[in-house]
Amino acid sequence: DPKIYEYDTLGNLDRWDDDFDCILTNPPFMTPKGGVKPHKRFSIQAKRSEVLFVDYIMEHLNPNGKAGIIVPEGIIFQAATAYKALRKMMIDQNFLYAVVSLPAGIFNPYSGVKTSVLLMDRVLAKKTKDILFVKIENDGFDLGAQRRPIDKNDLPQATEILKRYKLSLQLGNKFELYDEERKIANLVPIEKISKSGDYNLTGDRFRKTNTIINHKWSQVELDDVCELESGSRQKGGAVDYGVYSIGGEQISEDNKIRFDKMKYITENHYNEMKKGILCKGDVLMVKDGATTGKVGFWDFDYKAAVNEHVFILRAKNNLIESKLLFNLLRSNIFQDNLQPFIKGIIGGVSLEIKQLKIPLPPIEVQQEIVAQLDSYQKIIDGAKQVVDNYKPEIKIDPDWEMVELGEVCERIMDGTHFSPVSKESGDFLYITAKNIKVSGIDLNKVAYVDEESHKSIYSRCPVVKGDVLFIKDGATAGIATINNIDDEFSLLSSVAVIRGKTDLLLNSYLVYFINSDFGKKIMLNEVGGVAITRLTLEKIKRVKIPLPPLELQKQIVARIEEEQQLVDANKKLIELYQGKIKEKIDEVWGE
Repeated sequence: DPKIYEYDTLGNLDRWDDDFDCILTNPPFMTPKGGVKPHKRFSIQAKRSEVLFVDYIMEHLNPNGKAGIIVPEGIIFQAATAYKALRKMMIDQNFLYAVVSLPAGIFNPYSGVKTSVLLMDRVLAKKTKDILFVKIENDGFDLGAQRRPIDKNDLPQATEILKRYKLSLQLGNKFELYDEERKIANLVPIEKISKSGDYNLTGDRFRKTNTIINHKWSQVELDDVCELESGSRQKGGAVDYGVYSIGGEQISEDNKIRFDKMKYITENHYNEMKKGILCKGDVLMVKDGATTGKVGFWDFDYKAAVNEHVFILRAKNNLIESKLLFNLLRSNIFQDNLQPFIKGIIGGVSLEIKQLKIPLPPIEVQQEIVAQLDSYQKIIDGAKQVVDNYKPEIKIDPDWEMVELGEVCERIMDGTHFSPVSKESGDFLYITAKNIKVSGIDLNKVAYVDEESHKSIYSRCPVVKGDVLFIKDGATAGIATINNIDDEFSLLSSVAVIRGKTDLLLNSYLVYFINSDFGKKIMLNEVGGVAITRLTLEKIKRVKIPLPPLELQKQIVARIEEEQQLVDANKKLIELYQGKIKEKIDEVWGE
C-alpha cells in the first residue's frame, strides 16, 4: 500500500507536517535563475535548492529518523552564510554522523560533478562527539565517460568501516580506525570542526598531513629547505611585450609555463619591484584562483616576475635539488596534504604551508633521483612532440578529379536549428559542436533530450554510425570525425552530417582530408578566399574536394591509420613514463 505524493517540496506547505523514519535521496542540484522562492517555514533562509533540500530533510526526520543524501561539494565547504548555518544545524542538532566523499566523474556520463554523501541518524549522532570522514577515490570503474571496469574499488572497505563505526556507537564502544583504514578514513572531533566557526566538512582538512607511513627518508618542514616568497601586489607596468609576468593562468595543467598565455610588464616596473623576481630553478605555486595549488618550474634565464597570485619557493643551496622540490610539490601526496592549508572565501593557500613536511634524501641521492626523472621527462617531451605536431597529410595529385561534395554524397544535412530543452540525463544523447573532436565524439560533457524532442530532431537528421560529423559553425568550425555511436542521438545545427556514396567516396578518407591543413582551408573559405566560421549546407555541397579512385582512397586511409597507430604508441609512452615519474616520487615519499 505505497503512499506516493507529488508536490512542490520547497514551495508547498500542504504536507509540511509529515515526518519520516528514513529518507534516501539524490535531490536536484539545479537552482532556477533568480533562485528558489521557498515558503517561510524553513530554518535556513536560502534560495539555493541544495541547501533547501537538505534543510527540508532535517526538518522532516522524526526523532529516530535517518537519512542518506547525495549533495554537491558546495554544501561541504562553501563559506556563504546559508551553507555555514546548514552545516552548523547538522552538527549542533545531532543529525550528522558521517560524510563520504565521492570522486568527480562517479556519475558519468550523466554528470561529472563532485559530490559527497551526508549520513544522518538522530539516534547515533547523539552518541558521538566525532564525525567520521570516508574518502572514496575508486568504485570499481574508471571516471571517464564510458565508466569502464578497473581493479581498484574502495567501496567494500568503506562499507565495512561505516558498519563497524555504527555498531560501535550502538554498543557504546570506543571506535578506532586500523592503520590500513586510515588511508581512506579519519575520525574528527566535532569540537575541532566547529572551532573555526565555518563548520567545514572537508575531511582532508583535518587529516594529519605530516605522518608518512614506512617513510625511508627523514621529514623536514618546507621552511627548512626553501625560501617562500609571495609575488608583488605592486600595480602598473602592463604592456603588450616586455618582461615576463606570471600569474596562475601562465601555469598549465601539466605543470608547464604557458608562454602562449604570457603577460608582460615594463623593464622600469620590473626594476622597481621589491619582491617576486624570478631566478632560474625557482618552483612556482598558484596561491589562489581557479588553479590553486598548481605547481610550475622556472627553468629559464629570461627576466621574469610573478604577481601576487603566485608563490615562489626557492631551494636553499646544498639542501634540496630544486627539480626534486618541484616534483615533490606536484605529487598527489603533497597536493592532498596541501588541502587543509587552502583557506578563506576565495580558497587561498596560507603561508602556514611552511610547516608542511617533505622527505629529504641526502643530496647525492637527490641528484641521482633528479637525473632519473630528467631522463623520463625527456622521453615524455619527445613523445609529446610527436603527438602534438602530427596531422594527417594527403599528397594531392594534380591529376585527381576535383568534385563537388554534393555530387559524391548520399546525404548532407544538419541538426535542429531550434535548441531543445536539454538536461543532464534522459532518453537520448544530444550532441553539439563541443562534443566533436578529431579523435571522436567526446561524451564527458554530454546532454540529453526527451523522446518527443528526439523524434522531431531525428526525423530531420537521421544520423547513423559511420557518418561524417563536421562542425560548420562557431570557433571550432572545420573539425570532422566519424560517428562511432551505435544508438540514435539528436544533433544541433552547428554540426553537419555528410554521408558519402559508397561506390565513390570513403567517409574515412573525407574525414582525413577535412582535418588536413589543405582540407580545412578548402572547407572554411568562401569562393573569394575569405575565411568564415559559418557554412550553410548549400556551401558545403558546392565545396570541391580532390577525389582519387576508391582503391587509392583505401590505401591513403590505411597509411594514415598506420601513422596514427604510431601516434597512439607515443601517447602510451607518455602515460607509461608519467607513471614512472609518479612511482619514483612515491618511492621518495616512502609509499
